[in-house]
Amino acid sequence: MSAASEPISSGMIKNLSYRGDWVMLKIVDENDLNHCEPCPTDLAAFGKGACWISKNNNAQLSMMLSAQAQQKDIHSRVIDLTSNCKIYQMTIVD
Repeated sequence: MSAASEPISSGMIKNLSYRGDWVMLKIVDENDLNHCEPCPTDLAAFGKGACWISKNNNAQLSMMLSAQAQQKDIHSRVIDLTSNCKIYQMTIVD
């Protein structure tokens, strides 16, 4: 991706939800700080304060569920925290 992007600090996946072809989630650190909090209303119009992943992105969804099941943190990047919190890069923190 050639556009500028913003990192999301590492944290655990919390508050998974699904609506209108999108999976929404929060990335929360050990101090209960939601790093997706600045995000605008998601593409499914479910609400604010969550990052999102397309239901068609099987690799990311598998990684996300694996990290959550193993209680591992993830690190990710979004396009812009104030306008587009679609996660396009994700790493499971070992």
